[in-house]
Amino acid sequence: MINLGDHNIEKLHARIEQLERQLAHYRATDGLGAGARYRALFDSMPQLVWATNQDGWHTYYNRRWYEFTGLSETESLGFGFANALHPDDKERTLTRWHKAWHDGESYEIEYRFRRHDGVYEWFIGRAMPVVAEDGRIVEWIGTCTNIDEQKRISEALSSFRNTLDRTHDCVFMFSPDDLKFFYVNQGAVDQVGYSKDELLTMTPLDIKPDYDEARFRALIRALIEGDEQVHTFITVHRHRDGHAIPVEIGLQYVPSEACFVAVVRDITDRMQAENRLRESEARYRALADAMPLLVWLATPDGKSFYYNQRYLHYTGLNKAELDMEGWSELIHPDDRAEAEVRWRASLANGFPYEMEFRLRRHDNEFRWMLVRAVAVRDEHHTISYWVGTNTIIDEQKRTEEMLRERSAELSHLTQALEIRNRELDQFAYVTSHDLKAPLRGIANLAGWIEEDLPDMPTPIKQHLDLMRGRVYRMEALIDGILQFSRVGRAKQEIELIDVRELLDDVIDLLAIPRHVMLTIDVDLPPLLTQKLLLQQVFANLIGNAVKHSLQDNLRISISAQPLPEHIEFRIADNGQGIAPKYHERIFGIFQTLASRDKIEGSGLGLALVKRIVEHQRGQVWVESAEGKGATFFFTWPYRVSEAGVAKHPRIQRDA
Repeated sequence: MINLGDHNIEKLHARIEQLERQLAHYRATDGLGAGARYRALFDSMPQLVWATNQDGWHTYYNRRWYEFTGLSETESLGFGFANALHPDDKERTLTRWHKAWHDGESYEIEYRFRRHDGVYEWFIGRAMPVVAEDGRIVEWIGTCTNIDEQKRISEALSSFRNTLDRTHDCVFMFSPDDLKFFYVNQGAVDQVGYSKDELLTMTPLDIKPDYDEARFRALIRALIEGDEQVHTFITVHRHRDGHAIPVEIGLQYVPSEACFVAVVRDITDRMQAENRLRESEARYRALADAMPLLVWLATPDGKSFYYNQRYLHYTGLNKAELDMEGWSELIHPDDRAEAEVRWRASLANGFPYEMEFRLRRHDNEFRWMLVRAVAVRDEHHTISYWVGTNTIIDEQKRTEEMLRERSAELSHLTQALEIRNRELDQFAYVTSHDLKAPLRGIANLAGWIEEDLPDMPTPIKQHLDLMRGRVYRMEALIDGILQFSRVGRAKQEIELIDVRELLDDVIDLLAIPRHVMLTIDVDLPPLLTQKLLLQQVFANLIGNAVKHSLQDNLRISISAQPLPEHIEFRIADNGQGIAPKYHERIFGIFQTLASRDKIEGSGLGLALVKRIVEHQRGQVWVESAEGKGATFFFTWPYRVSEAGVAKHPRIQRDA
C-alpha cells in the first residue's frame, strides 16, 4: 500500500477493502440476489466502483464513474475505461491489469483519469478477485479512489524538499521535547558529515560542542515563550571527523507545528574574509603611516575620524585634539572660507575635492598643501567614507613663483630679441640691396664694352666673362648670406607635404642636364612641415651633386627610410667623391673644395643645408671616399597623417 501521508485516506481505504471483502463474500454465498442492494450502496460511495466477469471484462461501473468521466455505459463496458486513461498511463495500466487477471492476484496501481471537462486527476486503483467455494474466480470488484489533492501535496512537498536539498544553507528541524532532529536537508548532511539516518537519531547538542543541555534549553525557552521571534547567533558545528565549522544560525519556533526550524549557514569564507580584511586594514594603516603624505578619512557628512602619523606629527596634535579643533581651524585665514565652501560642495554632490591652501604646522608656520579627497562608495553607489591626502607643495609653490618671475624676464627678452631680429632683417635687406647695386653696374658696364667692341681680342673677352662670373657669384653670395641669416627666424606656414610631388618640383626647377640619370625609389610618408625649407635642402644637395660632377654618365638616386620619429633621406651619386678628411669641412660656411673659377658657387649651399636641418632638430652627414661617389644623409622629423604611409611606384627618368 502506498503511504499518502493522510490518516483519513488510510481509514477510507481500509473501509473500502472491508466492503470489497463483504461483497465478495455475499457474491459467493448469495449469488446475485443481493446485487441490487449493493449497487445502491456502490452508487452512494465517493469512489469509482467497477466489476468484471471472470474473464476480466468490465460489466459494471457505479454512478460516480459516469459522473466523473462523462462516458456512457456503452463507452465504458468491456475495456472502454482505457479511453479515460491518461495517454502516458495507458500502457502500464493495461499491462498491470492483464497480469493481475491472468495470475488471479490483487491489483493496485496509481493512474490518471480524464474528468468530463478534460482535466486529468490522479487515482489509486485497487481490485480483488471474488473466489467461489471451489476456488474459481467468478468476478473482480475494484475501486478507484481520487488522490489528486494528496498527490499534488506530495509532489509539492517533494519539490520543496528537493529545493531545500539544493540550497546552500543547512536546515535542521527538531522537537522541543526530546530535541531530536526529525528533518534535515542535504546541506546539513554535507556540512557535518553524518548521513540523514544518523542525524535523525541525534540532537543539536551532538554537533554543538559549545552548548550543554541546560544552556541550550535556556536559549530556546525565550522562543517558546514568544520573547523572541527569531534568534540569530554565531557558534561552531562539529564535523563528524572532529574539525570545527564556524556557523551563523537563525533559530525559529513554529507554534502551529510545535517544532524548531534552524537555518544554518557556514561562515568559514566570511570569517576568513573578515580576518583578511582586518589584516588588510592593519597593512593599510601601516602603509598610510609610512607615507610622506598627510592622510585622513572622513565620514559621508565630512567629519574626520582618522589621521595618519604624518598628519599628527605635522600638526603637533593628537587625534582627540584634532577632532575637537577641526581641520578647518588649521587652514590659513585667507584660504579658509574658500576651502570650506568647496568641501561642502563636494559633500553635497559627491565630486572629488581638490584645492591648494596653507596649513598650520606644529611651529605655527604655514605651509602650502595640495589637498585631494575622493568618495569611496559601496555596491549601491552610496558614499561609505572619504579618503583624503595633503601633499606638501611649499617648495613647488616657491619654485612656481620664481619661474613666473623668470618667465616675465624671458618674455621681455624675447620681445627685445624679436625687435633686434626685425632690425637685423631690415639691415640685411638694405645691405644686400646696396651691395647688389654696384654689382649690377659692373655687369652692365661689361655688357656695354662688349657692345662697343664687338671684335675685341679674345683675352679681353675672357676677362669680361670672368668679371661677369664673379659679379654673379657675389650676388649669389649675398643671397646665400641673406638666406643663411634668416633660417629659424622667418616664419613659414606648416602644411601637409607630399614629398614626391615636392621632389618633382625641385627637379624641374634645377633644369638638370640630360646626361644626368636621376632615379627615385621611395616609400614616403606625408610630412607636416615647412615646405620651402625642405625644398631648399633637396635643391642644394641635388644641385651640389650635379655641379661637382666631372663625368658624362652621372647617376643620382634619391631614397628614404621611414623611422619611428623621423624620416632618413639619402641622395647618392657616382661622382668623384669626397675624401674623409673633408667630410666635416664641407658643411662650413664659405667652404668649397673646388676653385670658384672652375665651379661657380658661394660656399654656402651645404652650410645652409646643415643650418636648416639642425634647426628642424635633424642631422646631416656624408659617407664618401675619393673617386667612389658620395651619399648625403639627412633626417627630418614628421608627423604621419591618418592615412598612414603613402606608397609611390618606382620611377626612373632622364633629366
